[in-house]
Amino acid sequence: MTHIIAISNQKGGTGKTTVAINLGAALVEQGQRVLVIDCDPQAHATDTLLGPDKPDRYLYHLLRQAAQRATDELPLQPEDLVQVTARLGLDLLPTGKQMLGVDDGEFSSVFRRETLLQRALGDLPQRYDIVLLDCPPALGLMTFNALVAARWVLIPVEAEPYAIKGLSEMIDAIQEVQSQANPDLAVLSVVIPRYQSGARNPVVSRQLRDEVEAIFAGLLYEKPIPKAIAVVESQVMHQTILDYAPQSPVALAYMGLAQHILARLGGQHG
Repeated sequence: MTHIIAISNQKGGTGKTTVAINLGAALVEQGQRVLVIDCDPQAHATDTLLGPDKPDRYLYHLLRQAAQRATDELPLQPEDLVQVTARLGLDLLPTGKQMLGVDDGEFSSVFRRETLLQRALGDLPQRYDIVLLDCPPALGLMTFNALVAARWVLIPVEAEPYAIKGLSEMIDAIQEVQSQANPDLAVLSVVIPRYQSGARNPVVSRQLRDEVEAIFAGLLYEKPIPKAIAVVESQVMHQTILDYAPQSPVALAYMGLAQHILARLGGQHG
């Protein structure tokens, strides 16, 4: 069974891409076949995993084809656009700057535009154990498409007082998708991926934990991922943290998160 997980939070700077690529690598370490789909026009996952050698066709072209706006004589096959990364078992469906048009209204007149991503991917997800959708930091059409295509949502949050506001808006978006297009969508877990220890953080962390617990009973992952310069360095080197610093506390933390996610998936149905 393939598990499709949207990594989403409408608030920027919560570490969605960092979670997508490093959780993906950690899941591979756990024996999973993983595909990361870069749905964000900023293309940070693509930049990190591929470096400067970008393909000339990517997710946008599949979306155009699904919208019946492709100009190719031969239809694109989603698997032909998938890129193999340096970590064996971790593949990437890349993106590029043309994706900006998705939320700028390019597909506004397309019939059932909320299912564009689902139609564009076809049966590609079935080739993998887990598919991670790296969503944009906005609740636009691309994020809505990701939530429609996914079965689960993984929500990264910051350990700071305004994090709960972002969670409230995410809840509204999830409920809208549930009511309109994907009733099976559910929150898989909530994770704090950039936790910086300090005198004030324990208070903020306790407050956040209490607020998340009130909204998502039992869904907050209780082991925050530590903030570390090694993560930034790994991205500059176009590597996952498990390749750049495999024995670092943050790499080990992502291994723990992968085990948590697999345990959650193992206890769920569908």
